[in-house]
Parts: sequence; C-alpha cells; structure tokens
Amino acid sequence: NVPLWFPSTRSYLTEQVMDRITKNKYSPYCKVQANDKIRTFDDVEYKYRIGKCDHVLAKDASPDERFLVLVSKPEEQRPEKTVKVFLQGTKVELRIPRDTTSQESIQPTSQESRQSRERIEGREPSRGETSERQPIRDIISQERQQSREQPTSRHQSQDKGAIQQTFSSMEMQSGSSSSSEKMHQHKPVQVTIDGSVQQFQPNKVRLIRQDSSPHSKVICTLRRRGNSVELRSSEHGLTVKVDPDNVQVLVSHDYRSKLAGLCGNFDGEQTNEYEGPREEIYKSPKEFCQSYMVPSKQCEAEGRKQPVMRNIMITRLNDKNEEQACFSKTPVAQCPEDSKKAKSEVRSVEFHCLPKELQSTQKMIKLHKTKPLGDKLQGKSTDLVQDVEAELECREMTVQQ
Repeated sequence: NVPLWFPSTRSYLTEQVMDRITKNKYSPYCKVQANDKIRTFDDVEYKYRIGKCDHVLAKDASPDERFLVLVSKPEEQRPEKTVKVFLQGTKVELRIPRDTTSQESIQPTSQESRQSRERIEGREPSRGETSERQPIRDIISQERQQSREQPTSRHQSQDKGAIQQTFSSMEMQSGSSSSSEKMHQHKPVQVTIDGSVQQFQPNKVRLIRQDSSPHSKVICTLRRRGNSVELRSSEHGLTVKVDPDNVQVLVSHDYRSKLAGLCGNFDGEQTNEYEGPREEIYKSPKEFCQSYMVPSKQCEAEGRKQPVMRNIMITRLNDKNEEQACFSKTPVAQCPEDSKKAKSEVRSVEFHCLPKELQSTQKMIKLHKTKPLGDKLQGKSTDLVQDVEAELECREMTVQQ
C-alpha cells in the first residue's frame, strides 16, 4: 500500500516565520488581480476574465483532497469577486455585498444558522448530526444546484469530513466610473459560514472548529484587517486573503505537484502551466480556464450560453480503406446544442484514431458528446493534426434561427 501524504503543520509554521523575515516572499502564492490578470504558483501570469460562473481557483489534487477554493465575479465589469473555501465539509464564503446598507447573502435556514453558531461557539452537537465525508463531486453539484435556486435558501449539508474522492470523478462542464469604484472599495468583505452571516471585530481572530464540540480541533481561523479578510489553516497549509480588488492564495511547499485549478499545478515548471483537471495540457489560457469552470444556468448572462469542453471527433479512411473515428487528444471549447457560436478561434489539434467498428470506439463516440474523455486519450499516439474551431463564446438560439 502507498502511504497517505499529509501536509506538515510544522513545515507550514516554518514558512510563516520565513514569510515574516522575507516580507511574504517565501510562501508560494497565487493572485487574482483587479485587472483580470492571474499569477500562478509557478509565477506564470496570464489574463482571463472570470465571470459569474464558479471556477476552481485552487485545490488539493492529491487523493486526500483536503481543500477546495472556488472563485467567481458577480459583475463582470467590476473587480470584486466571491470566494468559496471548503475545508473538511465547512463552507466559508467571502464576498463584497452589493450595497452598504444591507448584509445581503444567501439567507440560511434556521437549522443552518443554529449549526453554524454551534460550530463557532462550541455548543454541544444536536441529535442526528453526522460526520460523514463529502465527495467533491457532491460539493460541485450542490453549488450548481444552489445557484439555480437563488435566492431561496440552500439545503444544509451536514457532512463535516475531509474531501476525499479524486478530482477525476467530478464532472465539470465540461469600465465603471472611477468615483463609483472608489466608493465600492470601501465596502468590507462579508463572511458567511455554511450560509450564516458572521460578524466579528477587526483584528480579532475567529476560530472555526471541525464540529460543534468546544474541544474539537480548529480547522481554520478568520481575521478581518480593514476591508480585507484572511482565512488561515495551519493544519491544511492554506491561507486565503480577499479584499475588494484581489484574491490571494498561499500554500505550503508540501503541496508541490499536488495542486490543480486556475492557480496551476505548482510543479515548478512553467512549460505545462495550462494543465486541465484531467492532466490534459492546453495551449490557450482561455480554454484552460474554461476547463475549470463549474457551469450553471444562474451564472449565464441573458442570451448567452457557456461553452463546454469536449473532445472533437472526425471520421476518416485509413490507408487500408478502413473507417476510423479520430478524437482530439485535448478537449476543445464547443457550444451546447441549443446555442450557436458568437466568437471562435482556430486551433491546431492532435487527434488519435481508432477503428470505428470496435465496441470500445462506439462507447467513446457516445461518451464524447456528454463529457471530456479524460485519461482515455492520455499518452496515446498522434495519428492526425488538424485545425479546428474553438467556440469561445456562445449565444442562445431563438426559434427563428
């Protein structure tokens, strides 16, 4: 048996000390900036405009899957972003409220509010509470379903265990005026824990425990500094900082080659930075980012449709006049069936070809229409190179069309 890997708390504390000495230049960090530039853990910078859909910003891609960070931008033309951090079944949401007079958020059910207070205040757990582990595909499914149900309250998930299933199991989609911006920048980051809005004083540390027992271990701390909020988990080797303009994720060096998401894989190499969720390598940062998008109807602008990542299939006759089905080795952005392309770019794509009559090929023909083929094409030979259209923006088709 292969031993399980866990980040070292001692190592992470050492990194915190080194950060103080080097003025925060020691810990690997990723940053999403107000100008839509993203800086990865391996110091690669690219531009991508995050929209209303959640994107996987960073996650532990090892079998333990100990954390997940999602990011979205409720208003595409503004810099403010919403960040969701998942640690051992606890969801911490950091975002800027839309106006200064209301504490707008997903309104929790009475059960959500009570359980959140119990976890923070250390009260005894209620009967019927569970501590089961929640697979990451369930988290993504819940977030997708919740976005459809806004503004109604989301159903409380009582799973409080560490995220444990592998990333390959999750099926992913597979100028304002300067005066108004200045006014908006004064709004503090709002914090919700499992749907319940939290109020705490600046520079005061809030402890978030694994469950409602006062003796349970602390999974993370929250601290407000001015208009920003910092989430820190020494156990998980993770720090997330959110302010009105930027999102910053810092991780322990123990996560090297263990990460996935818009922040990159943190393998120390810059040549393969655009690695998708199934270890496929993209040439375009836009398609790379779209591969980490969590689609839902709620996050689509009116009249628009989000592209999905699919392996393109073409047929051909080989030298022996036998029919083959050729699949692109890397997924390409394609518009859903009920939409048409609004913007596209030509890509040179490698294909792997298989005898079309084989039963396994027929299964792949059906499967490629519904989701990326993933590791089925990893390491396969390149039998054909052809230019294809990557459909980067899609519009809803009307009846007349």
